[in-house]
Order: sequence, then C-alpha cells, then structure tokens
Amino acid sequence: PTTTSPTMSPTIGPTSAPTAAPTVSPAMVTTTSPTPIVSLFVELSPQGCCRDSLGGTNTIQYIQSQTLESCQALCLATVGCAGIEFKTNSACELHPIADFHHTSPNVDCRCLQRTDLVPLRKR
Repeated sequence: PTTTSPTMSPTIGPTSAPTAAPTVSPAMVTTTSPTPIVSLFVELSPQGCCRDSLGGTNTIQYIQSQTLESCQALCLATVGCAGIEFKTNSACELHPIADFHHTSPNVDCRCLQRTDLVPLRKR
C-alpha cells in the first residue's frame, strides 16, 4: 500500500483508510457515599478529657497541630484506637480499647469514642 503525508486541510471526499471503531459509552455505575468520619464517633459526656479506669491518660499516640477530622481519621487508621481526645490547642491523643472508660471534666478537651469498634459507654 502507498502511504501519503497528512494534508493541512481536511479531506473532502471519502478515504480508503479505515477509521477507528467508535467507543462505547461507559456503563452507569451506582456508588454509595462513604460514611462520614464524624458519624463514626460519639462524644462522651460530660465534656472533658479521656481517662482510663485509674484516672490516667493511657495515650497510644500524641500528635500536635491536627484538625478534629484528621485526628478522627488517624484513629480509624490506627490498630487498637478506640477513641480520641481533641484539645482546643489542636492536640490529638489516640486512646486504646482496653482503657477507654470515662471523661475528666474539662472545657478544653473533647473525648470521642468510636462507634464502629467497641460497645458504646453509657453517656
């Protein structure tokens, strides 16, 4: 077969070369929205800092400069994290399953328990 160089303007008549096969439109797929992170946590009352059965902090990890949402996401991604303590200074503490019992009243702290992992403590 003879090959010719492309022209600068469109061809007016039919060509002998085949054209590409038409594409098939993508099928419609129904997806479900992921569960919002915030719905996977419940705040324990009274408002305050998370405490273990002996009144200690028993923190798995302490991270500074977090948002509440990033702190929650970090807990969800950490094995053994049952809840978080989030402070007004943007500090985030991750708390373990075994010692997640109650709060110590404090307006600068919020203690939130995961709802997908452990039976909820009575609020």
